[in-house]
Amino acid sequence: MLKAFIAAAGILWAPSAVADGWLSLPIECRFRQDCWVLQYRDHDPGPGQQDYRCGCQSYEGHQGTDFGLSTLADIGRRVPVIAAAQGRVKAVRDGEIDGGRARKTAGKDCGNGVVIDHGGDWSTQYCHMRQGSVAVRKGDVVKTGQPLGEVGLSGNTEFAHLHLTVRYKKQIIDPFSATGAGPGRCTGGQSLWTAAAARALAYSPVDVTAVGIAATKPTMQEAAAGTHSKAVINGSAELLAAWVLAWHVKQGDIVTLRLLGPNGQVVVSNSRTVKRDRTRQFYFTGKRNKGRWPSGEYRV
Repeated sequence: MLKAFIAAAGILWAPSAVADGWLSLPIECRFRQDCWVLQYRDHDPGPGQQDYRCGCQSYEGHQGTDFGLSTLADIGRRVPVIAAAQGRVKAVRDGEIDGGRARKTAGKDCGNGVVIDHGGDWSTQYCHMRQGSVAVRKGDVVKTGQPLGEVGLSGNTEFAHLHLTVRYKKQIIDPFSATGAGPGRCTGGQSLWTAAAARALAYSPVDVTAVGIAATKPTMQEAAAGTHSKAVINGSAELLAAWVLAWHVKQGDIVTLRLLGPNGQVVVSNSRTVKRDRTRQFYFTGKRNKGRWPSGEYRV
């Protein structure tokens, strides 16, 4: 990677115009365990959407990458947003409430966020951070991996995530495909991620982001909010329901939910075929109590 030293600006290096492997992970979490890449940049210029792999993991006009948490309750884990590369803080905003899409953002769709200038006309923008969590000021010089704030629900959003936008000369760049991606082109182009980040962010066609057991009939809103996260359920509960939240299921996919009892026995099992593509989908299956549930560990 070409490095230009700009000591006078207080920035130690700047990526070249086409620079492989200079972006590290912008969030501190365990990918495919408690965080996921849930939306990519839209490369379709028309009314549809297409991610850099010609999949549908985007939405019309989406200009960045969304790193999502399991449920809204996971905001309470205070997941750190970190600098993907060293640079100087160009702008910050804090104080926006974690209200999500329910409130008018009035030009503040990013919510609480940070913009970092990396030199060489490159910058990164971090959005939707938790109110009061922004930990840097305009003018600060930050290192790769330095905490900037925490994942939240501020601005125009409906799920807990970090939205990252990468720009070169004010043009938005897809870090997964800085060159080559476009309508009908699925080669991926040139990645800006470091080798370690690229491995962690390997493309997944479907992501299961939350799974659990409820003692009442669950809803998608409750599951997405983290309502059914209790580890212990009373043995006299009138219902046991297994549920799952999944992203980007496709028409023809088969979803099987199976609730297993303490001895591995099947309490209830249900399979269904997906009728149409879904960005985020909720499924559940359950069984009514006919006495008392045996104590022990239940698995979905």
